Amino acid sequence: MRSEDRASFARAVWSEFGRLSGEVREPSAREWYVLSKWMDSSIPLAVILRAFGEFNGTPRVLGAMEGPVQRAYSYYANAMGLTR
Repeated sequence: MRSEDRASFARAVWSEFGRLSGEVREPSAREWYVLSKWMDSSIPLAVILRAFGEFNGTPRVLGAMEGPVQRAYSYYANAMGLTR
């Protein structure tokens, strides 16, 4: 992913997370790490946003979304035939 794509991807994820959490703040170092892992794994933005939409409750840290995003990505990868 190009650096300008990473920046817009990060903004989109962080914006949606802020809407869900009801907080406007800068991400912590741990949250940047989680976000970077998603980008490095090439998880599509639509998959992440779907996981966010299916999350029950109010997330306070981005790390709370790791499980839901991983489950959504596993579902996506299976549906797209990306796994064996």
